[in-house]
Amino acid sequence: MGDAGAVMPQPGRSVAAPAAAPVETDATVRPRRGGRPSGQRRERGRLYRLTHPRFISEVIEELRKVTWPSQAETRNLTTVVVIVAAAAAVYLAAVDIAFNRLLENVLVP
Repeated sequence: MGDAGAVMPQPGRSVAAPAAAPVETDATVRPRRGGRPSGQRRERGRLYRLTHPRFISEVIEELRKVTWPSQAETRNLTTVVVIVAAAAAVYLAAVDIAFNRLLENVLVP
């Protein structure tokens, strides 16, 4: 009666023994042949992926799904990129000149 952790059987039922912890054997710890545990695939090298026919066919299949821009869209977007890059260059040049003059006035009396 003084055992707080004891399991009292109910009438007509047997008490099940607690489940035993799994025993680790050398077979469960040791990796498989090839030096890696089961379930891990060996990573292929870049050269294998680039020369493997399945990889190349998958790349071609994905490129067919791409919606390519028309010549007019390409020209317009290229113009936008050149204008934005030129504007950024002018802005950075102006900031550079302003800081240069500010530092020359502060450091040189």
